[in-house]
Amino acid sequence: MKQDADGRPDVPITLEVDRETAKVLLAVLIDLGEWQAAGVPSEPLAAHECNALGAFMKKLDVALGGSGRIS
Repeated sequence: MKQDADGRPDVPITLEVDRETAKVLLAVLIDLGEWQAAGVPSEPLAAHECNALGAFMKKLDVALGGSGRIS
């Protein structure tokens, strides 16, 4: 079985998010891509965007075998 860089099995990771979180994540990723393409610093995120992104990052960390404590 193929392994990832950490020596763990390289298997698909599936996360479920609610519709609002998915919309926020899409908007943030699009904005970041546009800012990167333009070569300009990104704008600060709104509080609700930070909260949604933080919750998603914790879920993703746990799914990857971490503790869910993102610092």
